[in-house]
Amino acid sequence: MEKQNRKPKAVFVVGPTASGKSAAAIEIAKKFNGVIISADSMQIYRGLDIGTAKESPENRKNIPHELIDVVSPDEEFSVALFKEKAFEAMRKAWASGKLPVVAGGTGLYIESLIRPMSFAQAAKDDNIRNRLKIELEQFGAQSIYDRLKSVDEETALKLHPNDTKRVLRALEIYEMTGKTKSQSKDEDYYMQNNAALEFEYLIFMPEIDRPLLYERINKRVDDMIECGLLNEIKKVLKALSLIKSGLASDFDNILKSINASEINDFSKYAGCFDYQSMQAIGYKEFKTYNGANLSEIVELIKKNTRNYAKRQLTWFKRYKEIICFPIGEMERVYSKIQSFLE
Repeated sequence: MEKQNRKPKAVFVVGPTASGKSAAAIEIAKKFNGVIISADSMQIYRGLDIGTAKESPENRKNIPHELIDVVSPDEEFSVALFKEKAFEAMRKAWASGKLPVVAGGTGLYIESLIRPMSFAQAAKDDNIRNRLKIELEQFGAQSIYDRLKSVDEETALKLHPNDTKRVLRALEIYEMTGKTKSQSKDEDYYMQNNAALEFEYLIFMPEIDRPLLYERINKRVDDMIECGLLNEIKKVLKALSLIKSGLASDFDNILKSINASEINDFSKYAGCFDYQSMQAIGYKEFKTYNGANLSEIVELIKKNTRNYAKRQLTWFKRYKEIICFPIGEMERVYSKIQSFLE
């Protein structure tokens, strides 16, 4: 790519889980000498491979992937940190003559790269946050969610009542600033300074009929179970429990040596589900696993994933610049990118 005297460019491939965006991103990267930069808030965790649908090691070897396996499951990771690391990877790719291809379904991650978000930089108030956490403990997730809905319905409708971390953050912003999280997004700044954004970009989303999407989601979950998701979770829980109890500190080395096949009741590991990493769909549902209810958990994962996909669709349809394309039909995408790069 000829880059002299040109603003750097990037391509985004977004959409709901199981919609085919990862396959599309790989095809784009192959055709345009690209580097894939993951925008998935759970693929950043090492050891959480099957349940987060990471690309195979072979695919990642053939096409460079960034921002996968960044931290261990006992660590936290923020939108601000993602933004910093993603831009660093995008700049590095472009400087080396490669096209940055950002692919993923985490709406806040995508938004941090294409929309200035003043709320992400907002200060934190520990007093307000601690009070809200106490209220959450006393009155439950639905009560806190209903309160958010009463003051900021737009943000509430994008969140699940059980996504308590983001619900509490939205209420914290409202109590600190008197503005809702949605009002805090500086859209005027974005509109006035779009030309000053560091990267020009195109953003694509596969189009897929809802029934087919749900069918693909259900099959993906079945495939995850077949590929050993339960055993993966057993090993991760055992490693996290050792770290949590202070008996170990290096997750990666622990994981390699663990044989957790004998674990058949997760009740003793309930505290490990407090980690941010274990809030992922496909993992959090196993908190109630008792050795005999796997089929119920599988159905719950399917239901939660379908609901998450609906929320993803709602999120990404807000972007007027998004280019939708029929799943598996890449020629229009290639044509748009070719013109964009010329």
